[in-house]
Amino acid sequence: MKKNFLVAGLGTFGRETALALADGGGDVLALDMDDKAVDRVKDRVSKVFVGDVTDDHTMEAIGAFDVDVAVVAIRRHFDVAILVTHSLKTHGVKKIIAQVDSERQGDAILTVGATDVVFPHRVCRRNDPHRGE
Repeated sequence: MKKNFLVAGLGTFGRETALALADGGGDVLALDMDDKAVDRVKDRVSKVFVGDVTDDHTMEAIGAFDVDVAVVAIRRHFDVAILVTHSLKTHGVKKIIAQVDSERQGDAILTVGATDVVFPHRVCRRNDPHRGE
């Protein structure tokens, strides 16, 4: 069964995630406030919109609450990421993956509803305790 994805935020991580999901056969709905970011993915994802991810009316109108998995890729505006994650959870999205910068942010966003967190900017070094060796 084909999965439906929301990618909220189209910076580097969000863009690459949206494109990878689309290339893998997913039905991808992408959203960002920046029209240039939207233009970079518009020909490769199912649907893309310029809009405010904190506006529940907009999110509902575009079908953002009707996805199987949501990716919140709004790293530079953690307050917005928290609001979006909470809204997605409140509206019944079961799997919410959030991009964060720190363990503390990860704990906070998990508390408001994220099911998973990712640290895509983290550089693995030989002695990095998070590397998993």
